[in-house]
Amino acid sequence: MDQSNGRRSFKGNLSGRPFPLLLFSLWQESATGSLKINGPSLKKELDFLSGSIVFSGENLMFGPFCQGLVKKGLLGAEDLKSCKDTAREHNDSLIKIFMEQHVFTPDRFWQLMEEYVQEDLFSLFDRLDGEFFFDAEKDPARTGVLLFISVTEFIRQGVDRMKNFDVFKKHLPGNSDSVLTLSPRGKNRSSFRPHEKYLMHVIENHKNLEDIHRSSKLGMVETQRVLFYLLCTGVLIATRNAGNDHWASTVSQTELQDQMEDLNRRCAYIHKFMSKEIGPVSLKVLEKSINEINGYLSPLFKGVRLQKDGRIDIKSILKAQMTPSGRISGKYLFRDLNEILAAEVLAVKKTIGSKKESLLIKNLKEI
Repeated sequence: MDQSNGRRSFKGNLSGRPFPLLLFSLWQESATGSLKINGPSLKKELDFLSGSIVFSGENLMFGPFCQGLVKKGLLGAEDLKSCKDTAREHNDSLIKIFMEQHVFTPDRFWQLMEEYVQEDLFSLFDRLDGEFFFDAEKDPARTGVLLFISVTEFIRQGVDRMKNFDVFKKHLPGNSDSVLTLSPRGKNRSSFRPHEKYLMHVIENHKNLEDIHRSSKLGMVETQRVLFYLLCTGVLIATRNAGNDHWASTVSQTELQDQMEDLNRRCAYIHKFMSKEIGPVSLKVLEKSINEINGYLSPLFKGVRLQKDGRIDIKSILKAQMTPSGRISGKYLFRDLNEILAAEVLAVKKTIGSKKESLLIKNLKEI
């Protein structure tokens, strides 16, 4: 556990936690640290800063990147040599020389850098193997960062390019053994593409995978692609019936307690933050926000209640985890925690406005 920022180092395998889901959880947590992925013919390391993937000149592999531009005809070999000579002569950055000599516009050059690093990472979306370790103690040098990658857009592009359809099959629920619903965040469809909105409408009217496939006009593969994207980004919730072992992974009591304590620090702060603005009624407002999403939470958090200080009773959650449904619903731990936190933050926005919400989010990142 990284005591300095409340974040936790952790490890796992892409077979149990696919790459886009891993990325989304790090983005939601505004994580800072280093993600290392190793496997057969696989070795990648990604730096994160407040939930964004970041690249410095050191880890961008700038030399091969420039040579690639030459091969693609986007940069003349003589222009590259001339700019390198100038950079050495003035002991200056090659990128700065590109800009000053108008070899590229800033917009175009940063776009090319982003495309280059993303292309190198897209293969991770198709992996069903690979061990990962997130080191929360590593803090990328803020001054050396050249490139910030939007995780949410990167996930969308990566899922669009996926060719290993076995990943969809492995991580989507069974045809008839689960009920599919949309989380509250799915109600805001302004950020979704037309065909995604269409399938979300189908999901609302046909609750299991078999019926969704039968009704969807997207075809089997593209229906699975959208379902997988919605699942990895927390929009789609799959509640599985008892007896389905495929998703029955669990979390330990220690891990559950660590995660609950981390959530409770934030819940207590939100309650204190709200109380300064609206007084004792703060607790009722926050309780109402959680009640509104109760139907979307796993059995582990059914009927969850806030204590007087805004914290959740950990003992009741630990007790629930000892039941069969509680152990199975451990699979949804991170989703449930994020839903609870998002509901409380939304309550702040609705009650005291967007400016206070922005301040709250900024402060929560420091907890």
